[in-house]
Amino acid sequence: MSSTRNRKRKVIFNFLLIAVLMLLLYIFLGCPAFTPTQQFRREEKANGVGPAEILDTISLEEYSYLYPYDQMIIAESDHGATVFCYDSNNLRRNELTYRSFAKEETVFAVPSTTGYNFSSRKEASIPILVFDNVEAAQRAEMRIFVNVTGDAGNFQKEYFLNAKRQTDEYFLFTLSATSDAQLGFEGTALNELTRVNANVSVPVEISYYDRDDNLITMKKFSMRSIVGETKK
Repeated sequence: MSSTRNRKRKVIFNFLLIAVLMLLLYIFLGCPAFTPTQQFRREEKANGVGPAEILDTISLEEYSYLYPYDQMIIAESDHGATVFCYDSNNLRRNELTYRSFAKEETVFAVPSTTGYNFSSRKEASIPILVFDNVEAAQRAEMRIFVNVTGDAGNFQKEYFLNAKRQTDEYFLFTLSATSDAQLGFEGTALNELTRVNANVSVPVEISYYDRDDNLITMKKFSMRSIVGETKK
């Protein structure tokens, strides 16, 4: 009888020892988050924003040369929008970007801090989010008028983008550019769109369409910058 009790005590002791060792290992590793959502909430708290409602999680693989992450959480609160880019294999490699809502649409190119220069590439793709309040819209067209002056002169170009509704709160556009050689000055101009707090004048025109492809409304506005504020 006593031997049975001893075995039970040993089993209980071993389980407790394992639990303590696991806890110590967890602390030793810096208390890593178990899920992307948990890491996102930690970054929100650390940067004094949120909590925001998570709207979507999308892949960034097609933008891998621009963003050193493979997934992005898109979230929204009463006062602003947040994107959280992260490496699904290492949640500590991440980048949280917050932007306060404008009076109507809030538009921003997802910024990148990698310092990658489009000028040396033959192609570029930049994800651009539009948070809107046109509930009936199922499709949207956006014209972006880029006008950048630099050491090489002045670059002007109009980009026409098309996107279908992702959720009730936002559209996801992709601004793409290609060249037979290198993008050159166009690439340099596009870099400005992905730079945090870049001082760039960006006139934008957005047309919203319903499910029958009838025009609902068209809005024009100009922003000093379409990037957000990146939190680290």
